[in-house]
Amino acid sequence: MPCHALITILILGLSSILAHAQFDDNYIQRGTYDKSDKEMLLAIDDRYEIQMARMGASAFPIENRIYEANEAIKELFKDKRFIKDPPLNYLLEKTYQRLIHSNRLECTPGSLFLLRSPVVNAASSIEGSIIFTTGLLSILDNESELAFVVAHELAHYERNHAAIKLLGAKESNIEAETGRLLGKTLKGKVRVKRIKEIIDSNYESSRFGRQIEIEADSLAVLFLDKAGYNTKSAETALDKLDLREDVWPILGNDIFTPLNTPRYPFDPLWAAERSAAFQQEQKFILFFKADSIASHPETEKRIKEITWDFAGLVESDDRLQQVISDEIRIVARFESAIAAFEDKQFDYCLYHCLALKRQYPENKFLSKMITEILVGVYEARRQQLEDEYLPRLTTDYKADLRRCNDLLHNLKDSELLDLAFHFLSYSPNFDKENESHYYLLHKICVLSHRNEVARKISESYLEKFPDGEFVKAMKAR
Repeated sequence: MPCHALITILILGLSSILAHAQFDDNYIQRGTYDKSDKEMLLAIDDRYEIQMARMGASAFPIENRIYEANEAIKELFKDKRFIKDPPLNYLLEKTYQRLIHSNRLECTPGSLFLLRSPVVNAASSIEGSIIFTTGLLSILDNESELAFVVAHELAHYERNHAAIKLLGAKESNIEAETGRLLGKTLKGKVRVKRIKEIIDSNYESSRFGRQIEIEADSLAVLFLDKAGYNTKSAETALDKLDLREDVWPILGNDIFTPLNTPRYPFDPLWAAERSAAFQQEQKFILFFKADSIASHPETEKRIKEITWDFAGLVESDDRLQQVISDEIRIVARFESAIAAFEDKQFDYCLYHCLALKRQYPENKFLSKMITEILVGVYEARRQQLEDEYLPRLTTDYKADLRRCNDLLHNLKDSELLDLAFHFLSYSPNFDKENESHYYLLHKICVLSHRNEVARKISESYLEKFPDGEFVKAMKAR
């Protein structure tokens, strides 16, 4: 083997080891853009003017929608939801620029944003930005898969699909007409014939939306080919976007391994599957079939269309695929867990945290988050807010995510607190140098009436952190 090749392998191996090592004990949340990034905010405002000029006269019927989209992007920006982290941002920008220059695209989006969110998604905004989620970045294996997603959104922008869809909806006035019809239907003041007309209009509108997605897929494959990416990735990326079970490893009850402690062994019955009624799809939304309002066609149909149009290109492509580094995917997963907690999606958060905790069993950041979820569910129940934090229906959940949802529903109040106490007090999970660990464990003891233990924790904390953040809270209790 040539010397330089051996050195490259050694460097890659070392960087992988270092990437994993940085998550062994802790995690530092990545930075985000905020209102102090005034140059970026001005650029977002500029996109409104650019998009209006790009659309010309046709923009004015939907001018308000473009303005609203612009304001929504700025709100996410000011709420610190867009990641500002060089390695993550660079990966998106590099892939984007390669596609732009290789395909000589002249009319290009203004901004790429990485949204901190557990949802696996990407979107092209009508105001001219493209948004990717950390949930998406956490599941992709190589840059060709990422390139397909970027290319798909570029295709939407290139064809101005968002505006075309809005203009079509405005002209047909389906949304307003449907709303009026629903009101009349509930009062029994509408003819069956009129109901059928509206159903047909909705189907026609959604069919147009699905055609747009197929067009974007096809154009994305061509963009990939010209940019030198492996076009087979179109199929694998679509499979992952659909969260298909055969693409993902199913851990089963092994996902709960981190919750198993010597003094409080995990009981498999806690994760028993709830009634199948919670997993069923809604067959009807009033008199509209659920699939009539679907914005995307079925994944199998999208893959079939691609392989039909580009069979030789997609099936025989043997170009190398640059692997996305473990560090980037792990950071994306940590950020997705944080976003899930902030968005009150406790089952998503627990799913991500447990999966990461199996990789990094002594990571104290994850210990805190898992404990906060258990306590959070307990407190939500006490305030009769459980449904806001923990959905009852798990339609479209993948198996392990559904198990996490079942667990949180099945645990009794006392079990939530007992599990939280034994999990956080277990020595590999507790960080003696972290003030919030003392405070959280003390809180659990107070809620579960472990008064003597609470007193000892308070004394230990006050001795170790006499000027600490939680001194007043510890003394009060």
